[in-house]
This record gives sequence, C-alpha cells and structure tokens, in this order.
Amino acid sequence: METLSSSSSSIMNSRVTRNQVEILRNCVSEQPITEIMSLEGRTNRTKFRRQVLRPLIDAGWLEMTVPDNPTGRRQKYRLTEEGRNLLPKMEKPEE
Repeated sequence: METLSSSSSSIMNSRVTRNQVEILRNCVSEQPITEIMSLEGRTNRTKFRRQVLRPLIDAGWLEMTVPDNPTGRRQKYRLTEEGRNLLPKMEKPEE
C-alpha cells in the first residue's frame, strides 16, 4: 500500500494540473462528462477522455460508474477512495 502512495505522490508532484485538481474536487459526487468538460470549456469528448480523464483514472484517483461502457450516456465519474485521501494534499500549497 505504501508503494501506491509514494507512486501516487510522484505522479501528483509531476503531472497534476490545477484543472485536474479542480476536476477531482468536483467529482466528490458523481458527475457526467458534460459537467466535467464545462469546467475546462472543452467540447471534444474523445480528446477530453483521453487527455484529461484517462490519466486520472490510470492514477487511481477517478473511476467510472459504468466501467463496462465508457462512452455510454449514463456514464458518470467519481473520486476513488485514494482520490479522496489525496485531494487535501493536492490542494495544499508547497512549503
């Protein structure tokens, strides 16, 4: 488990943007892709999934509510337990 945390920390320190933190903050409750895309003013769902959501899912911080149908109209996204634990650390300024 510690390995995941240290791995997540290095991902967090090197790759997470302010926009991604904002997305995580808004996905505490389940959100449809349209709602999440509006945070960044994006319109292309495919690129948004690939460039923004996929890295957060791969890091283990975000999950799909219907993983068997990633492009389904009822698909929503929410924070994982790891994402909930890391979010406060992401929001703190570096000392």
